[in-house]
Amino acid sequence: MMKTLIVYATKHGSTEKAVGMLEGDLSGDVRVMNVDDAWGVDLEPFDHVILGGPIYMGELHEKLSAYAARYQDTLLQKRVGLFICAGMEDPFILQAELENAYPEDLYEHAAVKEVFGYVLDFRQLKAQERKDLRINGVTESEFKLSAPVITEFALAMERGFVRKE
Repeated sequence: MMKTLIVYATKHGSTEKAVGMLEGDLSGDVRVMNVDDAWGVDLEPFDHVILGGPIYMGELHEKLSAYAARYQDTLLQKRVGLFICAGMEDPFILQAELENAYPEDLYEHAAVKEVFGYVLDFRQLKAQERKDLRINGVTESEFKLSAPVITEFALAMERGFVRKE
């Protein structure tokens, strides 16, 4: 039975919701860990390791970025999937954010790489974040995680399919 570890970071819950959807699409033994709890966990028993987190201001969540850098050598020995949650609509910017989110060697090694979309819940945002969004024309909560993309990601991890970019 395949063993998969999902390590994620979240700021306002988008990534946590995406991970819940992803976990439901994966078969086998799946373990989910917030990056805060993943430090020091032995990666050896896992066949697949999936890393995912939010992009803010073009940067991956700093704790997940540090985790990816710290465990890169071990991750390069595993089947790896990488994803981000990001609210940008421009597909070229999203692709650039995904490519720049993780260390280059890890990105190139990853079997599956994807942007899952985002959830924007105004109730969870700080006043300044709400104000900044309103200035940019966003005035209400949005749920824009892509269930089909998340399902395809899970299938690609399990079947060895590599999505063409």
